[in-house]
This record gives sequence, structure tokens and C-alpha cells, in this order.
Amino acid sequence: IERLKELINKPPLTLTDENIQAELVRSQELIIKLEKELAASNLGEPIENIIQIDEKLLHENETLKVNLNKQVNNYQELAQERNKLVFQEIKNINVEKLREVLPQVSREVIEKHLASAQNYTELASARNNLLVESIKSSKQEVPM
Repeated sequence: IERLKELINKPPLTLTDENIQAELVRSQELIIKLEKELAASNLGEPIENIIQIDEKLLHENETLKVNLNKQVNNYQELAQERNKLVFQEIKNINVEKLREVLPQVSREVIEKHLASAQNYTELASARNNLLVESIKSSKQEVPM
């Protein structure tokens, strides 16, 4: 019984490997350094050229009429803005397409369903939920 008590009260084993810990710290420092370098660099291409190229590509798609901010300072800012604008335009397209498919549902209701979506997966989920709700409500309205 005494031996069992000793084993129960024995502190847990902890493994510390100083080499692994030091390597982890070096890796984290390297990641931080590379992130700073990436944020500071424009990868050799002037941001104005990148904006022109992005706008040209965006305007090749007739449904995406997006104008980018010419005041951004680096590619990361440009990419964030572009992604935000393109996502908003895709939301708008979804509203129009859902209006065609679900003419009984008002624009405001559709916009409300899609408003909280922050990414494409959430947008698809919100769109699908609206379709399912609409189908369910139309089945309840039709007498059999």
C-alpha cells in the first residue's frame, strides 16, 4: 500500500530537451524576421504596376467591376483590399442570382442572410441555408 501511495503521489515526468527548445526559439525568430522582410518588400515590382495588372485581370471578368485603391503602399495591403472588394462583389452577384432563383424572397432578406459571411465557405453556407429555408417554406404553403 505504501508503494502505491508513493507512485500515486509521485510528480509527473517531464521531458525537457534544451536542443529542441533552442531550435524552437530560433525557428520562431526566423519566422518573425521573414514576416517582417516580406511585409517590407514589394518583391521587385513597383506597386503601381501591380495595381494596373490586378485591375486589368479583374476587369477581364465582366461580372467583377472592382476599382482598387491607388494609395496602397505594398502588395500585402493591395492583396487584402483586392480580396475584400472581390468578395463583396461576389456577395452582390449572389444576391442578384438568388433574386432570380427565389423571386418570392426580398433583396433585403437575401442581403441579411449573406451579410455575416466573412469568407467563401460561410457565403456558400449562408446561401444554401437560405435556399433550404425557402424550399421548406414553399412546401408548407403548397397543399397536397
